[in-house]
Amino acid sequence: MARATDPTPDLNSKAPAGHRRGFPVLPTMMVALALPILIGLGLWQVSRLHWKQQVIAEMQAAATLPVLAVSGPIPPKSAFRMADIRLDCPEQLPLAESARNRKGDSGWSTILACTAPGGESAQLMLGWSPVSAGPSTQSVPAERRQVQGVLVPGAHVQWRIYPPVTPPPLQPIQPPTPDTIPNNHRLYAIQWFAFAGILLVIYGLWLRRWVAQRPPAA
Repeated sequence: MARATDPTPDLNSKAPAGHRRGFPVLPTMMVALALPILIGLGLWQVSRLHWKQQVIAEMQAAATLPVLAVSGPIPPKSAFRMADIRLDCPEQLPLAESARNRKGDSGWSTILACTAPGGESAQLMLGWSPVSAGPSTQSVPAERRQVQGVLVPGAHVQWRIYPPVTPPPLQPIQPPTPDTIPNNHRLYAIQWFAFAGILLVIYGLWLRRWVAQRPPAA
């Protein structure tokens, strides 16, 4: 007859009660590598924030300077400054895009593609017309135009010139201002610092759970 075995474990046995895991080196190394990167990106956005604030302050100061007489290349840091400039505008059908006049009314802008004295590409924001008038469909003859207007960096050209006086029946277009330039670097910095904080919290909770689930030492 077979002898029955006792299922009760021998507490005096030197066999390990379970597998004992070592310290989680790989996850810790991954966190140690990712954390400085996230913090570094946040600090970089802080430096970009200060740089953007300085640029906007320079543009705001330029808007208060006397009229700039331009006879050659447009000087650096001339954005949002009033300038007296000669533009060479070839014969063309004016461009049109949605715009607002200085009262805030929606309508169409009439835009001429021109060349500044220094060879820079420029657009003369000739004037605004109401929606009911529709975009201009009349060709404009070639002309060398001496105009005064606010210099604004363009998206597809180097400069846009917004004159405060326009030929009737057009009205002046509301130009952008330095205050309309987006400066989202503060939010970006908060985002990266938040990612770093979330990573630390997740790692801390995971490490706490790992310690709680470790088998006791023999």
